[in-house]
Amino acid sequence: MFFSDSGPFGETSIENPKGSVFWCDLEDQKIEPLTLNNLAYPTGIALNNEENVLYVCETCKNRVIRFVGTPDGDFF
Repeated sequence: MFFSDSGPFGETSIENPKGSVFWCDLEDQKIEPLTLNNLAYPTGIALNNEENVLYVCETCKNRVIRFVGTPDGDFF
């Protein structure tokens, strides 16, 4: 499972990005950052049908970022 965090309210911006995207391992009860404190207000995420590409909407920069999964389950 993935989720985004836009960063501290009022502190994240294009000049000072503090947003992050995290991955949750529900079996091991572990949360790990996919990207940490470097996105300008990430607000939406989606997986493709094969669940090997993660798309993240970075609202303040008006762009969509793509993270590609490896066979081991890591995303880059």
